[in-house]
Amino acid sequence: MYVTVSRFSASPRDADFDALQLLLERDVLPEVRHLNGYEGCYLLRAGYQEGMLLLLWETEDAAAAARKSGASAEALAGLLGLMSKRLPSAGGFDVAYADHPVD
Repeated sequence: MYVTVSRFSASPRDADFDALQLLLERDVLPEVRHLNGYEGCYLLRAGYQEGMLLLLWETEDAAAAARKSGASAEALAGLLGLMSKRLPSAGGFDVAYADHPVD
């Protein structure tokens, strides 16, 4: 598994965190779910404005292909464009260990 990490700060005058989350849920994820290798997403929140978007992929190649693939790439770019201040991102990581209990 591979994860891409984007850190951001949302400005209340541009787009607040709740608006970003709604856009992610309503417009971005329905497109991204159709991509080969997509394995999930976490949107982490720190206070009212700061957060991190973690996208999980089967492989690094799948993550790279997603950044180039049509409508889903446009949807992700639109979301990231609303993040008024992109903080230095850590990029991507191989997941060494994950625990996701399934109900």
